Amino acid sequence: MARMLSDLVVVHRRRLSGRPLEGLAAGVRWETCLRQVAFLHRAEHARAGAGAAGDEIYCGHEAYRFVLEVICGLHSPMVGETEVMGQFREFSRRAEFPNTSWGAFLRRFAGEALTDARRVRSGHLRGVGSQSYGSLARRYLRRLPGVVFLGAGQLAKEMLPWLAGEAEVTVVNRNPRSAEALRQAHPQIRLVGLEAPAPCAAREAGLIVAAPLRATEIEAWVIRQPARFVRTLDLRGESGADPVDLPGEVLDLGGFFRLLDEERHRARGAARDAGQEIKRLAERRLRQMECRPFGWEDLCA
Repeated sequence: MARMLSDLVVVHRRRLSGRPLEGLAAGVRWETCLRQVAFLHRAEHARAGAGAAGDEIYCGHEAYRFVLEVICGLHSPMVGETEVMGQFREFSRRAEFPNTSWGAFLRRFAGEALTDARRVRSGHLRGVGSQSYGSLARRYLRRLPGVVFLGAGQLAKEMLPWLAGEAEVTVVNRNPRSAEALRQAHPQIRLVGLEAPAPCAAREAGLIVAAPLRATEIEAWVIRQPARFVRTLDLRGESGADPVDLPGEVLDLGGFFRLLDEERHRARGAARDAGQEIKRLAERRLRQMECRPFGWEDLCA
C-alpha cells in the first residue's frame, strides 16, 4: 500500500472525441454520457503506452483533484449539477475492483472522494442547480401541487422533464392530439384542448404560458379554469409589450431571463469557491502522503 496515491494515474477522454479508451483494459473504467475515465496504476499506464491525442492525464494528488472536480459538477455543462455525483456513487458500488491491495486502495479512494465531494457541495454548491429554463421554473413554482402548461411546443418539451415528477402537470393545446408525443415521454401528464377546462385537482396551481396567444386570450382562458393560478410564468416573446393582467404573481420573459442570469452568475462564483476548496483538499492529501507514505488509510487518518 506504500505511496499508493502517488501511483495513481487517471486518464480522461471526452466522449465528443468518439474514441473508446482502447488499450486500458487493465484499469478500472468509469463512463458517463459525457466522458470516460480510467483509473490505473502507473505501471499499467506505462504498459498501455502514450494513449490518444487529446487525452487528459492526471497523476497523484492532481488525479484526486480532477476526480473531485468532476464529481462536484465543475466540469459539467450545468455547473454544480448533482447527477454526475450519483453516477460516480453507482460506479463505486458496482465497479469490479481488483482483488489486490491496489483494488482495495481504489475502493477507498472512491469512498473518500464521495465524502469530500459531499463536504464541498454542502459548503459551496448548495442550491446552484437552477441554470436552465426547466430547473429555474421548478424552483419558481416549488411547493405548488399543480402546474398547467399553456402550449405544447418546444419550450414545453424542454421544461417538462423538470416538472412532470414534481407536480400534477396538465398540458393545454389547441389540438391535444398534436401533443401526444409529450404524453408518451411523460405518461403521468394530462392533455386537454384549449376550449376545455384544464382538470387540476389542486385549487392553487402554477401556470406556464408557452403559446403565442394574446394577453386578452390568456386572461379569458384563465377565467374559465377551476384552479386559481397563484404564480404565472409568461414566457411569450411579446410578454413585455403585451402583459397579462392576472391575479397572483406574474413573471414575464424579461424577468425570467434576469433570474436566469443571476443564477448563472451565482453558480460561477460558487464554482470558483468550490474549486479553491478542492485545491486545498488535494494539497492536504499530498502533504499527508509525504508525512505518512504508508497507504491510503494513513492519508485519511
